[in-house]
Amino acid sequence: MAKRRKPKPFSAAKEVKRLARLRVGTPPPSQVQPDEKRKPPKHKKKELEQELL
Repeated sequence: MAKRRKPKPFSAAKEVKRLARLRVGTPPPSQVQPDEKRKPPKHKKKELEQELL
């Protein structure tokens, strides 16, 4: 016999969000914005020096 699941406690914030999604619709999916700290350098000095030689 399967165990019965325990109901989760009521969360007012989740209920408000659920009702808003029903009335207004789901928000558009967010796009991942690349982290500026991890951008590659625009000009690589080593490649330019090798091309000149």
